[in-house]
Amino acid sequence: MKKAESARHENHFVVGFSDGMVTQYSSTGKTTWMNQEPDNEIFCLDINRDSSLMVTGGSDCKLRMYDSEKGAIG
Repeated sequence: MKKAESARHENHFVVGFSDGMVTQYSSTGKTTWMNQEPDNEIFCLDINRDSSLMVTGGSDCKLRMYDSEKGAIG
């Protein structure tokens, strides 16, 4: 297994904040990805099994999809 692939199978958790910040952490507590959604409060988020994609929903009534390595994709 390649190093990049093994990192993707590490356990992660993602937190959305009322200031629009979305942050992904590794199981060790290290920040692995973060993004700010200006003028938005994050109400919900979901992440797929391998932590490669996530979707947020917030007070601006928009869904945003992210690639955890490249950032926003839609």
